[in-house]
Amino acid sequence: MSIFKPLCLALLSAAALFAASCGGDEPKTIQYNLSAVQPGEDFTDPRDNNVYHTVRVGNQLWMAENLRYAPNGYSLDGAYSWNERPVDLTKIVPDNAAVTELIDRLFHDPKYNGWEVDGTPIAPWVEGFIKQLKRGRMTIAEVRENIRYLNPAFDDTLTVRLLKFAELPEARHKAGMANFEKTEKDNGGYIPNLIGLLANAPTALEAYRTVGAINRRNSLTPVEREVVQITAAVTNGCAFCVAGHTAFSIKQIQMNDDLLQALRNRTPIESDPKLDTLAKFTLAVINTKGRVGDEALGEFLEAGYTQENALDVVLGVSLASLCNYANNLANTPINPELQPYA
Repeated sequence: MSIFKPLCLALLSAAALFAASCGGDEPKTIQYNLSAVQPGEDFTDPRDNNVYHTVRVGNQLWMAENLRYAPNGYSLDGAYSWNERPVDLTKIVPDNAAVTELIDRLFHDPKYNGWEVDGTPIAPWVEGFIKQLKRGRMTIAEVRENIRYLNPAFDDTLTVRLLKFAELPEARHKAGMANFEKTEKDNGGYIPNLIGLLANAPTALEAYRTVGAINRRNSLTPVEREVVQITAAVTNGCAFCVAGHTAFSIKQIQMNDDLLQALRNRTPIESDPKLDTLAKFTLAVINTKGRVGDEALGEFLEAGYTQENALDVVLGVSLASLCNYANNLANTPINPELQPYA
């Protein structure tokens, strides 16, 4: 106990002195040694000659701004650096001059035989895209997207060239050819002249592709969708669309010949009263600009269709109007592959 008591008193005294000293002092602040941070010499990146400012912190040299390096022919649009996110190389966009030059080289490379699709060269369409690019009416991304639609294999090769690969890897080559063959199959082995026409207005081509994809998943059956499209094409006098949808109906959905002839000739569909009602309703939507009236809408619903179906008829008519009117405006020539169905 004799040892413990003096020890406790000593500790209490020390604590009291510490508390008194803390209570009497002003809060301390951190003092920076500004002389330790000085501007450093500029740094020149030998890869692209960009010049960057630096600072010296003690005996260390730090960059005072973010690195702006990108391979030749690329920009850093969509890329990130410093303390943000890792750079995504797929988002580095080629500049206009680089992609235009590479596309031109690929088109004239004898190895690829003009990038024809079933004997039809895609050069006229792509030249149109490049003109729109130079006029500022298309972006690089839009040019690439439309080229990919025409010929996925071309875009695959262009991607490889842009990344400066000397040869196309075997796996990528097989994937590219698979995409190429799928496009040929989807288009019946040719590129419809309608695509070349719409390529003159990038937004029109985008609308055609986007609305077309949406229309293919609407509430109508494939046969019902073609009833709408052929009825609209015949009504609007679009020979190109009549031929195109006739070919599609025969090859893709095996439409009954009696039904097909009735649609093309605008005669009653005696074999299927429900489809006959659909054709009449489609015609009414076109002729009345949607003001079909209660009687026509009632007959449509009584035939077994729904309000959703009615709106999807309007959707189909809107898609048909774009194609029909554009072809009529330009008097689009019918592809040789479609002429037997005209």
